Amino acid sequence: MTGDMVAHGNGRNTDMPDRITIPFTQIQMGRFLFLLLFLLLVFFTRPFLLSLPGFVLLMDLLFSALLISGVFASRNRPGWFRFLASLAFLTLLSLWTNELAALSFLRTLGLIGGALFMGLLAVMLVAHLFAQREISFDLITGSICGYLLAGQFWAFLYALLETFSPGAIGSVDAAGKDLFYYSYFSYVTLTTLGYGDISPVSPTAQSLATLEAIFGQLYVAIIVARLVGLQVSQSMER
Repeated sequence: MTGDMVAHGNGRNTDMPDRITIPFTQIQMGRFLFLLLFLLLVFFTRPFLLSLPGFVLLMDLLFSALLISGVFASRNRPGWFRFLASLAFLTLLSLWTNELAALSFLRTLGLIGGALFMGLLAVMLVAHLFAQREISFDLITGSICGYLLAGQFWAFLYALLETFSPGAIGSVDAAGKDLFYYSYFSYVTLTTLGYGDISPVSPTAQSLATLEAIFGQLYVAIIVARLVGLQVSQSMER
């Protein structure tokens, strides 16, 4: 898996082009733009779709598109691609099978697959960022995706924790908990907003929330420093 992370002579990963051409068109887009689009859609369209009859189906479709776009973003990294594709398949199989037969173990399996997928995809994006020697729009898009994926990774962890330890995450109104509930708590923690409407109750939840808050601050500091460093280096070379 590490072999496909090696940078080539000019310092760029030639196996990971910054732009792709949409099939049957001449339109070119950055690889990570699709991933960023679906990351934002999954979270921010929920309030607008909530009142629609097919709300659950629509959210499942959006989440499925998010997983597929994540696999697509890794398509030129064989080691990452195979593993992420397997995790995406496992998660999607659990998700859609659970729609037909609501079984607790299917939901748990899907949460495990989702957590691994989001976490490993974020790691791949950060590895890609540090392998590059030139700054680009797609590189900036990828760094944003890494941050959002980290929030989703912790959201899945919180959901798993609540599955095995009910009441670990508490709020004034915890009725109808779904992944959005944990995503909201995760991003509030990641950005250290700390509204207080949802709180970690158990020691394990408190430890996870502390780790996420620390990670969120370090990620921004390190990634911004890396991007600024690349920009300065590029300017000096010119």
